[in-house]
Amino acid sequence: MNPLTLLRNHQADAELDAAVWVDDQPLLRRAVATLAHHRVLRAVALALATPAIAVAATAWAVRETGRVIVRAHEVAGEGTAPCRPCINREADEFARSGVLTYTDVCNEWDLADGGLT
Repeated sequence: MNPLTLLRNHQADAELDAAVWVDDQPLLRRAVATLAHHRVLRAVALALATPAIAVAATAWAVRETGRVIVRAHEVAGEGTAPCRPCINREADEFARSGVLTYTDVCNEWDLADGGLT
């Protein structure tokens, strides 16, 4: 799956959805109409909004990148030798919850033969 192709193919739909949503909001409708008819005012508004948008977009991108990295690490361990620190952390979490001890978790997951204990 190529996400850029997907976005390009559905850009018109997204623009139409956004336009309908803006049109349903009376205050936004007036503001957008004003900006649409005044090119200089639109440029000034965008120039003033760009730093705030950039900060928010950067924070969102960093958060999402971190989430994707963690998820990729989780998926990478499926069907292969598990990551020792992840297994130990998860076993410690079970032990802290009081449901199972660390040894119970290791025995249940049969980790002794894998050298993770």
